[in-house]
Amino acid sequence: YLAKLKKVMSKSDFKMLDKSQTAWEKSEEKDIDLINEFIFNKPGTVHLPIGASSKNILIKNRLDFLQELYYYYYEEDKD
Repeated sequence: YLAKLKKVMSKSDFKMLDKSQTAWEKSEEKDIDLINEFIFNKPGTVHLPIGASSKNILIKNRLDFLQELYYYYYEEDKD
């Protein structure tokens, strides 16, 4: 969605989004470190799907946000 957003957003808006994306990526790295430390590193196999699901939720939430943002700009651009 970043490529799509770049096409519909103003340069200044996309610059803000790019900064937001960079900050999210850094935050995501820390969240994944936390998941790895407190979920994946526990003994037993039951924690593997829980950890994988947690990582998927992080990424899905960001994707949902970017998708919503795209449709907001896309619809606004149509007016």
